[in-house]
Amino acid sequence: MGLPETEIANFLYYCAEKPEFRYLLKINDIIGIREFYVNNLESFLKMRNGETKFENE
Repeated sequence: MGLPETEIANFLYYCAEKPEFRYLLKINDIIGIREFYVNNLESFLKMRNGETKFENE
């Protein structure tokens, strides 16, 4: 997916905070998990690069 090795754990924590991801794990939907990763990678990278504003900022 092109994610730097140093960011893999951070990305997994980022995904684990989302209820949809926890649901996919619960039902053991491997294809859904992969799609979830692909669909959330861009928003994760933007957040890590400071391009995303949070509601409380």
